[in-house]
Amino acid sequence: MSTTYRLMQSNEEVAVLTLWSEVFNVPYHYEQARFRSDPLAHTRTYVAVAEDGTVLSTLHYLVSLRRDVDGTPRRVGEVDPVATRAEARRQGHAGRLIELALDALRHDGCAWSLLLASGEGRPLYERYGWRSFPERWRQGTILGSPPPGTHAYTICPYDPRVEPDGWERLGVVAHAYNATRPLTVARDADYWQRYAAIRVSHWITAEGLVILVAHQSSSDHALRGYAMANFYDVGFVVRELAMLPDDSAVVPELLTRVVQEAVQRNSPLAGLVNLSYEPQIGQALAALFGETLHTRAETGQLLARTIHPDFTDVQLNAIFADPRALYSSIDHF
Repeated sequence: MSTTYRLMQSNEEVAVLTLWSEVFNVPYHYEQARFRSDPLAHTRTYVAVAEDGTVLSTLHYLVSLRRDVDGTPRRVGEVDPVATRAEARRQGHAGRLIELALDALRHDGCAWSLLLASGEGRPLYERYGWRSFPERWRQGTILGSPPPGTHAYTICPYDPRVEPDGWERLGVVAHAYNATRPLTVARDADYWQRYAAIRVSHWITAEGLVILVAHQSSSDHALRGYAMANFYDVGFVVRELAMLPDDSAVVPELLTRVVQEAVQRNSPLAGLVNLSYEPQIGQALAALFGETLHTRAETGQLLARTIHPDFTDVQLNAIFADPRALYSSIDHF
């Protein structure tokens, strides 16, 4: 039986999204929203199709603008893991789709490519040139009483889905914080509304994500910083934190408020944080976790490779090695 490898057709959308939903164990409506957040999804999704029209395997990619080590945005190909029907695995479909995607990334002018892979899938992507890079999550446990806040800022919950200009206000803070930060996506207002909002809204609805924002005072409506955190039976996770350049003092205030939220929810005071390695961040984490603070063992799931011949491995390595670098899961479905 012959198999055709090509771009998906519009009438195959349901089959593609159903396959994603089943393979990645994610609700269909979420995959549908994710797919439609990319206006070019139909021209960036490759499929392996059997003679009877069955979609056997599929790969989607999108192009984002990620900042270089000097803050310059470059086109980066964000590749979704290949999704293959159980009965069609280990038949070479994934490799054929990856080759098509690599050709497309070169045609689209991408400097390099990024993907998240499972432990099982990583050897496949490594054969095609992707390499593992550190995510550098840190974790620790609060052994004594949670530290009291200084009340230098007013910290309160925030739901961007209902707040006036909710996403745009978060975007202002994120842009100021990440304007020259390596590895971060250059998120404009449209990106927040069309793309990031889908991811964050899903976390709020399905996983109970809490967004905490900082104001200078109760009468000040401007956001000075924010933190996004989840609370689980095993501890809390700080997914993202950002602040205005002159408000570095907001970091310990936001982290303290996250801990207070964990106490209120009876969540263990074991924290996992995705924050940069800059001095003010390190000091705040050391004050919070003390001697228990350490870097989590790397999972090897974050992979990258160069695409454009003028973009070198040295340049790619420098992005991930920079202590300011930050990879946020908001930007990668």
